[in-house]
Amino acid sequence: MTLIEDRAQVDATLPQFREILRSHRYVEGESYAEYRQGDRIAQYGLGALVLGGAAAAAAKFGLFGPILLFAKKAWKLVAAAVVGAVMWVKSLFTRRERREGGWRRS
Repeated sequence: MTLIEDRAQVDATLPQFREILRSHRYVEGESYAEYRQGDRIAQYGLGALVLGGAAAAAAKFGLFGPILLFAKKAWKLVAAAVVGAVMWVKSLFTRRERREGGWRRS
C-alpha cells in the first residue's frame, strides 16, 4: 500500500494508515507465503521491470516484429522528409543572401 497525502496532513493521517496496514490480511490462499508449486507467476523478472516492463512485455508478445516491419518499409518516407527539411532550411538562408544583394546580375 502507498500513502499519498498532503505534507501538512501526514502527521494526522500516518497513525491511521499504520493501523490499516497492521489489520490488513490477504484473502486465504492468495498471500506470497502460501505459494505452491504450479501457481502462476510472472514470466519476467525484476530486471525486466527495472529496464522497462513495457519493452519486456512487447518482446514477450512479439510486438517488435510489426514495428520493425513498418520501419523497414517506411525508411524511404523518413529519408525523404529529412531531405525535404534540409532543403527548406537551406532555402531560407539562400533567400536572405539574394535579398542582401549577394546574387545580383550585372
